[in-house]
Amino acid sequence: MELDAIPMWAVFAATISIVMVANEVGYRLGRASRRRSDDEKESPVSAISGAILGLTAFMLAFTFGIVTDRYDARKALVRDEANAIGTAYLRADFLPESDRGEAADLFREYVERRLGAAQLRDLDQTHRMLIESDRIQRQLWQMAVVNARKDMNSDVATRVGCAESLPAFVET
Repeated sequence: MELDAIPMWAVFAATISIVMVANEVGYRLGRASRRRSDDEKESPVSAISGAILGLTAFMLAFTFGIVTDRYDARKALVRDEANAIGTAYLRADFLPESDRGEAADLFREYVERRLGAAQLRDLDQTHRMLIESDRIQRQLWQMAVVNARKDMNSDVATRVGCAESLPAFVET
C-alpha cells in the first residue's frame, strides 16, 4: 500500500488522535506518580514541555524551509517551460506556410495535454497525457528538422541549430 493512497485528512486525524491519546496517558501516569511522591516540591513538567515545544518549532521551521524550496523550484520550472513553449510557438512562424498552421494546432494540443496532466489526480491518466505530449513534441521537432534540411540557409535551420541553448524538454 502506498502512502499516497491515504487521504491527507485521514493522516491529520490519525496524528491528532495519537497525540491526544499520548497526552492523556502521560497526564494519567504523571498524576499517579505525583501521588506517590509528595516530597518533590516543583514539577519538571515545564522544562519538559519547553523542550518539546522547542523541538517541535525546530521541526516545523525545517519542514517549511524544505517545502518553500520545493515550491520555488517547481514555480521556476513551470515558468521556464511556459517561456520555452512561448518561444517555440513564436519560432513556428519561421516554418513554411504549409506547416505553420499544423504547428500552431500541435502547440495548442501540446499545451492542452500538459495542462491536463498537471490537473489530473490519477497517475495512469497523467502518464498517458505526458506520453501524448512527448509524441506531439517529437512531431513538432521532426517538422522543424525536415524543414531545416530542405534549406540549410533558412531561418528554421538557424533556429534548429541553436536548439542546444534551449531547455531539454523543448529539444526532445
